[in-house]
Amino acid sequence: MTARINDKYIYIQDKVNWQAGQRIVITTTELKDSRDWHRNEERTIVAVLKTTLGTSVTAIQVDTPLLYKHFGGKEFQAEVALLSRNVIVQGDASSAPTDMYPIVCNNTFKPTERSTFPCEKTWLTGFGAHVIIDGSQGTKPTARLSGVELFRVGQTNVIGRYPIHYHMLGDVTPSNYKNHYVQDSSVHDSYFRCYAIHGTSGVRLIENTAYNAIGHCYFLEDGVEENNTLSFNQAAHIHPLGPFLNPSLAQNGDAWNSGQYLAYYTNTPDLILPSDMSAAAFYVTNTYNDFVGNAASGGWAGFAMPSLAYPVKLHYGKNTMCPKNRPFRSAFRGNSAHSSGFWWSRAGAVYVGGELRQDDATGTLSYTAGRSATHDTCGDKLIGLPGQSTSCTQPVWLRFEDNKVFLANRGLQHWGSRSEIIRFEFHDVGLSMNVFGKVWIDSMLMECRNKNHNVTWFSGCPSAPTEGVAPSSSLCNPRDYEYFSTFGGFQWYDVGQQHILTNSTFRNCEETWSRCVYPKEKGICNNVAVFTSLTHSDQFVPEMMQVTYNLKFQNVTDVWRYSTSGSSYHNYTVSSRLQNWLDADGSASRLAGGGRTVIGSARAKEWWKINSGCILENEAYKCKLSSSFDSLTSIVIKHNPALEAEIGESICLNPAPADGSKPCVTVAKATHFGRDERYGLDVAVNAKISGPIIAAAGGWHIRFVAGTPRSLTIANVQTAMEDVLILALPYPAGTSFNISYQGSYCNPKNWVCTHNYHSVSSVSAVRSAFGDAYFWDNTNKLLYMRVINAPNLFGAVGTDPVAWSPFAPSDFARGGQRIINKPQATIVIQASCSTDPCAPQTVKIPAAFVLK
Repeated sequence: MTARINDKYIYIQDKVNWQAGQRIVITTTELKDSRDWHRNEERTIVAVLKTTLGTSVTAIQVDTPLLYKHFGGKEFQAEVALLSRNVIVQGDASSAPTDMYPIVCNNTFKPTERSTFPCEKTWLTGFGAHVIIDGSQGTKPTARLSGVELFRVGQTNVIGRYPIHYHMLGDVTPSNYKNHYVQDSSVHDSYFRCYAIHGTSGVRLIENTAYNAIGHCYFLEDGVEENNTLSFNQAAHIHPLGPFLNPSLAQNGDAWNSGQYLAYYTNTPDLILPSDMSAAAFYVTNTYNDFVGNAASGGWAGFAMPSLAYPVKLHYGKNTMCPKNRPFRSAFRGNSAHSSGFWWSRAGAVYVGGELRQDDATGTLSYTAGRSATHDTCGDKLIGLPGQSTSCTQPVWLRFEDNKVFLANRGLQHWGSRSEIIRFEFHDVGLSMNVFGKVWIDSMLMECRNKNHNVTWFSGCPSAPTEGVAPSSSLCNPRDYEYFSTFGGFQWYDVGQQHILTNSTFRNCEETWSRCVYPKEKGICNNVAVFTSLTHSDQFVPEMMQVTYNLKFQNVTDVWRYSTSGSSYHNYTVSSRLQNWLDADGSASRLAGGGRTVIGSARAKEWWKINSGCILENEAYKCKLSSSFDSLTSIVIKHNPALEAEIGESICLNPAPADGSKPCVTVAKATHFGRDERYGLDVAVNAKISGPIIAAAGGWHIRFVAGTPRSLTIANVQTAMEDVLILALPYPAGTSFNISYQGSYCNPKNWVCTHNYHSVSSVSAVRSAFGDAYFWDNTNKLLYMRVINAPNLFGAVGTDPVAWSPFAPSDFARGGQRIINKPQATIVIQASCSTDPCAPQTVKIPAAFVLK
């Protein structure tokens, strides 16, 4: 139930034993949470009352009326935390910082801007009490704390002086988990951290609260802390340290829209741990712990899981595990975060990202909050350590279950390799999530805008005091007004991902949200769609990366959009031409009757137009697959090493220049058999060809504009075992060929690493040969070959290399859907042409033949 301005009664969903005279905090339900502008409210309890709303609902009477609204609805609710306890540990009045002013700072790099930021040189002198359970001297004391209140505690930027600190106890995990715990306790007004676990495994933190703390709050320190349990804890109003306005952070010194990468910072006397720049309610350097039912409000992130390639600080050099590659001990389950991720456009309220490293044994630490080393979760805890293999043969998925994020610019940001995200709810966020690697998302609810709660206009920017009236964009920082400009449901990336999204609902994602103000007219949001495909790059371009099944849309405007626009075909990037996804049941396409459907870019002319029944919508063809042989595939053709070496340097850039300089020129044309080349795909220098296998056509004709190179390598083939991908390549009459599969990472002393194609007499024979046959049509001067997803080796030495059977490629499969993995084996074509490239041939597209 929502608590409103001037209310003196609040209603909580719990049966509590709280007492009159105790202190509570009611957390904010706003986007921004900072010292100068937040909506957390402390109150004293006057009475605890039963209600007629049920035995699990309690009314709390407070001493003074509320100043702010605290939303409580079916979508989400403010937390109410008890600060008082019977046992008290406290610092005296002189513990408080003496450098509290200015409370916040303005952006000196934008003199006209009136938005505020945390200051770098204030709030550094707090010197409070602390409790340490110290195992570093050889003894292992036992500490069990319950019902303890700690306030005016922690000593800012003093190592080890944290409110509650389990220090270097090693593994204290008992069979019954009862030796070391902190339960039902409270930390508030902390000058450095809340609950710290350092060099200790097996501690339980249960049903504790924390409020108003500097630096990371719940704190796992060096990256070796495992088998700890953090369950049903709460934290709110967490304050970062450090140089928020240093210009090296980003363009204009504010870091909001700075891309994915941010500067590295090292520790200083005013910032002994550089990751405190992105202070989080829960800071997790090693995820092999249990996190259940915790609630985070405020902070740079609610939950921050930085990447550590090895342990740091007191455990530097003790490389017994690679922290960044450890999975959760059990699913990350039932946690929530809100009013967080405000300070950077890519900072998720749940944030698996950033990197902390120790550069040398002297203790110098370096940290970036941006994208850096990938979390490659693995069952082998040594994988990824210095001197160890980086290839994980025991992949493990980082699993999230039944979590919720609300009131954030981004819900979940995960720069990793593998995750399973099940029953995750998002409300009032700019984007549900941006996730990397092989990811299954199931039963997600994304509500772009909750219609029952309005956050404060422009997050309290002083230049925007009037609801509905937008000041000049130079007067407020983008982080203050982005929420009132645009939002989206989910982002399809542009390369290298495998995302399966099933059984999920998108709600209230309408561009006609009344509170949007600019860059369009009032009441019209900018670039709103459920799905946004990244289309800014000529360098990084998509293969087969996304499958959806059983999606539901409630009050949405557009289901998809591209992140860039072009005034003509020549402005379209390579990534925009190759955008595609498989809508496995037609629910995303919303075509009558449903069924397997491909959504492919109309910026590639009619390359993705599979049949005459396709419907054009928002620059994409949505086409039902009419045959079981219709499918999707992707290949890369390596054709000119010298030219390809310039990709990303002088040609084919990321992002593609808007002025057309340094273009990614067309080197080939790909056309479906039986069609006109004018409507096919322009193949760029990077020569990735993603597209449909159309049963009614039979294959792809690929013509290099300057003539087919004498040597070609086909790589990254994504074809299912049952798919038939036939290529036709033109060469001069009389050309002969040597075509072979080449294994990757294959030791020829033990394995057969090469398998040769053999010549057959017809295209039909090519189709039935499982991918190791070619047909040279000398009359029409076309080489036909079937391409398959090949293994990396072809049997042990001594086996017959000609023995060949269909190879079932590995795939990423979840929720009844799958995406084919890309093999590392390649196909090498050597042609006998007298020139290189071979002499260009007259365009002659083969007639269609039906695959069956």
